[in-house]
Amino acid sequence: MEFKKSFWSQWLACICLFIFIPIAIPVALFILIFKFITIPFSYYKYTHSQYQKDFPHKFNFLAPFHIDNIPYSIIKENELPIQYFKRGEEYGMHGYFIYKDILLDFTEPFFFDPKTSTFTFYPAEEDEEKMEDDSNQDIDDIETCLSVEETKAFVLNDFHNNIQERQCKQVVFFYSQKKLEKAHGKIALNRMNELNDFIVYKKDTLLQALKEFTDTH
Repeated sequence: MEFKKSFWSQWLACICLFIFIPIAIPVALFILIFKFITIPFSYYKYTHSQYQKDFPHKFNFLAPFHIDNIPYSIIKENELPIQYFKRGEEYGMHGYFIYKDILLDFTEPFFFDPKTSTFTFYPAEEDEEKMEDDSNQDIDDIETCLSVEETKAFVLNDFHNNIQERQCKQVVFFYSQKKLEKAHGKIALNRMNELNDFIVYKKDTLLQALKEFTDTH
């Protein structure tokens, strides 16, 4: 009986591979070709971005743009009264955007739990050895995740540890409506709009959101 189950399992796996491989290869080739075709356009946008002009770095076609590229370019090109501080020498790390004594966060770090309608944040700066030892660690475990208020304190503490010449008292999280809805759905969007610590902006309206924020604070 065990032999028959094993035989049919292997036979089913072979059939799946036989069907999947002819489909997967053309799709992979299409993605690869598309990527190579778009490289010149990405390179042009990369070399002409404000972030790259101010912080030159070698082009990487797999991940060409820095995480801060969009907000930084919008702020600089429109001369908004928001300061930017790089975080150390490592290029890939996000920096800090400061308006007066308010820290503006564009990293969109929260997870949404539809059962409780709450946003939680899983802190990346955990003890690595502890994480490796705990093989059953779950990102949804409330003991390892932070609430919005706890996240604000965590983000402020991270900022003060890295940028000691400035002090911030408040954190505001900026979120793309399109990304939020795609990742977590309409319920998350409605819930986030109810909270004072978030500014949700529609596609191509980040500049408008930033102007309204600096005009009202």
